[in-house]
Amino acid sequence: MELKTKLNNKDDLLKFLNTQLKKRDLIHSGFIDSVEEREQHASTAYGNLVAIPHPVMPLAKQTFIYMITMEKPIAWDDKEVQIVFCLGLKKNTTINLEKMYQNLTDIINDYTKVLKLIEADTEEQFHKVFSP
Repeated sequence: MELKTKLNNKDDLLKFLNTQLKKRDLIHSGFIDSVEEREQHASTAYGNLVAIPHPVMPLAKQTFIYMITMEKPIAWDDKEVQIVFCLGLKKNTTINLEKMYQNLTDIINDYTKVLKLIEADTEEQFHKVFSP
């Protein structure tokens, strides 16, 4: 998780994301390429300042959600984004992801919650809002 980062555009964000995920040994090679391929098919910016980038196919070493908030919104195709939830799924994962998907859906649809997440200064503050 990265809070209040200073990134200027989608490309910088994806490069930063790639670096962070590699550093944490969460992804296989080609992960970000697959995320970019997914973006070519349809944007993962969902409105309310939220994007949920994810690869076309499972390329994570373990299932994760990596969160980034930015000091200022960036252009993401035709929308503005200030909070990113990157999803990484491990191939043949047996984890039930329904609760996580429901939580993300609730956040996307609740602008007040999005703003509270963006305002969070600590991981603890972020998680209080993210996982009530």
